[in-house]
Amino acid sequence: MKSRKLLALLMTMMMIAVTGVFVAGCSSDTSSGEDGNAGGEASESEAEEKSEYGVGETATVNDVDITLVGAVESAGDDFFTPAEGNKFEILEFEIANNSDEEVSVSSIMCFEAYCDDYSIDESFDGELTSEAEGKNTLDGTVAAGKKMNGIIAYEVPADFERLEVDVNLDVWSDEAAKFVVTQ
Repeated sequence: MKSRKLLALLMTMMMIAVTGVFVAGCSSDTSSGEDGNAGGEASESEAEEKSEYGVGETATVNDVDITLVGAVESAGDDFFTPAEGNKFEILEFEIANNSDEEVSVSSIMCFEAYCDDYSIDESFDGELTSEAEGKNTLDGTVAAGKKMNGIIAYEVPADFERLEVDVNLDVWSDEAAKFVVTQ
């Protein structure tokens, strides 16, 4: 009976010690590093992280590279035309999933656009014009280590100044990449 109590006491003490090691390992290190910065301080290059991306540039969010490959204007065609004074702006994106998990992409849920500071919706007509022919939309999943290429179109005024598209592939996060197209 005494050996059982002793064994239980030793097991309890070991669990307390292991818990202490985990807690100590999870605490932040505030000691000075080689560069003289205290732990937890961002380096100068991290502080200057880019907030807007243009055509040909890549933003990385949660191990996913999002590249705005191109932006093409379209006046429409015989069947699909924008309203008078407007045009279609067709944006092509490439999404490379460098994470360990599948990523879901939805043109409706993951892309939020503003033209000259006014909220605008995706234009399905713009995605059916001849300039968009043969291109996929940005809807589906991207497996870990794989890529997706597709387009999203917006109807904008012909004389717009700034089209900004926020891409957020994680609906539970506020972290998004902002892409800007200007004339």
